[in-house]
Amino acid sequence: RIGKPKERMDMFEALIGVEREIEYKTKDRVEIQSLQKSMARICGNVKSRQDRAVKQSVKEIEAKIKENAIDKNKVLLVDVTGILDNSFTGLVANKLTDKYKRPVILLQQRKSDNMLYGGSARGYENFIITDFKTYLDNTGLFEYCAGHDNAFGVEIQKQNINKLIQYINEDLKDVEITDYYTVDFEIPFNKLNKSIIKEVGLTKDIWGNKIDEPLFAITDVRIN
Repeated sequence: RIGKPKERMDMFEALIGVEREIEYKTKDRVEIQSLQKSMARICGNVKSRQDRAVKQSVKEIEAKIKENAIDKNKVLLVDVTGILDNSFTGLVANKLTDKYKRPVILLQQRKSDNMLYGGSARGYENFIITDFKTYLDNTGLFEYCAGHDNAFGVEIQKQNINKLIQYINEDLKDVEITDYYTVDFEIPFNKLNKSIIKEVGLTKDIWGNKIDEPLFAITDVRIN
């Protein structure tokens, strides 16, 4: 995401098998490395730069959320103009959804039009809204919402931002901010036995992307 142009070009060449030697200087020696070995090392350095930048951005955004009581809203909508590099919008949004247990919209003022804001939105897996993109689309307040159900880009006119916050807060006024789970089965504790567990375990080879392992709510647990 944040590789410099030369780092990106070298990475591409390393992937397609270009054979080239790189001189790597340390404090007390010089090592000759293949392009591939050199890029494996450089990728680690780039990732460290990215992690530091993301951590700093999250820290600044959390301070803004606290200062402006944005976490009182049912969905976090934050103007991150001048705070966040566009490359990190999705990464930072994911971290915020995990911390605040609700969907997040991060917006930045468009340079070409100061009345227009764009950015990224992320749904929260355990929120009551399972398709955040459709939910926002249905408000009719966005220029567009484009992407996956819970990870997508947005664009909205400035005058519609407060309308959006008011609409969501009113629409979700009875929703508690907590983790919600959709379960496949609800079983009282005294009816749970080994055969049920083994039967479910036998199907483990088919679980994967879009085929989640079954989730059970075990109820009526007696605690001494």
